[in-house]
Amino acid sequence: MAVKQGLAALELPYLVKEASALVGARLDGIRQLSESEFSFSFYVRNLGTMRLVVSLPSYVFLAAGKGEGEWRVSGFCSRLKSILLNARLTAIQQLGNERILELTFSKSETFSLFVELFSKGNLLLCDKDRLILSALRTLVFKDRSLKAGERYALPPPINNPFGMEKQEFFQGLKSSGKESVVKALALDFGLGGKYAEECCLAASVDKGKKPADVSAEEAERVFSAVQGLVGRPPAPEVVRDGVVDAVPFPLLLYATVARQPASSFSEAIAQVLKSSQPPVGDARTGKLQRIISEQEAKISELREGAELDRRRGELMYENYALVQGILEAASQAWKENRLAAFRHPGVKSVSAKDGKITVELE
Repeated sequence: MAVKQGLAALELPYLVKEASALVGARLDGIRQLSESEFSFSFYVRNLGTMRLVVSLPSYVFLAAGKGEGEWRVSGFCSRLKSILLNARLTAIQQLGNERILELTFSKSETFSLFVELFSKGNLLLCDKDRLILSALRTLVFKDRSLKAGERYALPPPINNPFGMEKQEFFQGLKSSGKESVVKALALDFGLGGKYAEECCLAASVDKGKKPADVSAEEAERVFSAVQGLVGRPPAPEVVRDGVVDAVPFPLLLYATVARQPASSFSEAIAQVLKSSQPPVGDARTGKLQRIISEQEAKISELREGAELDRRRGELMYENYALVQGILEAASQAWKENRLAAFRHPGVKSVSAKDGKITVELE
C-alpha cells in the first residue's frame, strides 16, 4: 500500500493550530531519531509531556508522551540542545503560503527555529535577527545561502492563490506554460497535486485540459474551488484504499474510498507514518532500512557536492583570464601589505586577516 508523501502549504495552518497548545511551555528535551527526524519535548500543564515531531522533508505533527526508539547524537543536535533546552516556546507560525514553520523561543535571548518542509527539508537555528547560528544542511543557492553566519532568507515566492483577485488568478492560469490545468494549479499556484486535483474535481473541469483552453466560466469555477479550500473546519481523516493519506478535512477526491476519522490532524499523520514503518518484530529490518536511507542521502549529498565542484571548475576555466588577473594582483597586494584595500573587477569581498578573497563568477 503506497503512502502519500508530504504536507501541502494549505495543511500547515491546521498543524499550527494544534501545536499552539505548546506555546508558553518549556522545551525540556530534544532527540534526533534519524538523520532527518527530530523530536522536541515540552511539558504542558494539564496535558503532560507533548512532543513536536519533525520528520523531514515531509511531516510535522504533535504527539503525547516521551516516545520510544533509538536516538543519535550529532553536532547539530548538540548545538540545538546547548541553545534551546529550557527555553520557552513563545510562538509558532507558518510563513506566508510557504511550507515553512517558524518556532520562536525565549530564554536569556530570543531564537527562531525554521522548519523547511520541501526539497530535502531543513532545520535552521537563528538569532533574533535571523542570523543563522546552525543548519542541519548547509546549502547555497543562487538566491539564498543557508549556512552559519548568513542571514536566513525565504525562497523566491510563488503565487499565493488565496490572496489573489479573481482577474489576477484568471490571467495567471491562462498564461501558464504548464501542459494541463492540474499541473498549473499544483506548481504555478503552489497547491500541490492532491489539492490541484480536488479543485478540478470540484469545478467539474478536465484536469488534463490546457490552461490556455480553459473558458471564462471554467476559470470562474476553478477560482471558486480554490478559494473554497481556505478556512474549512477541521475534520481530519485517514484514507486507506490503495494510498494511505492524511487530510485535515474530507475531500471529493477520496469520497468513494475507505476512510476513517481521526481525533486530530496530528493523529492522522502519525497513523500514516506508522503505516510506512516495518511491522513489530521486524525492528532489525527497520534499522537496516534507516541505515540504507541515510547512506543513500549521503551519496546524494556527495554527488551534489561533486556537481558543485565541477561547476566551480568550469567557471574558473571560462573566466581564466579574470581569475589569473585577480591572483596576480592579489599576490602583489599581499607582498606590499595592502590586501585590506585590494579592489578588482569580480572580487566580492576581501578578508586581510585570513588572506581570503571571494570572487563572483557568472
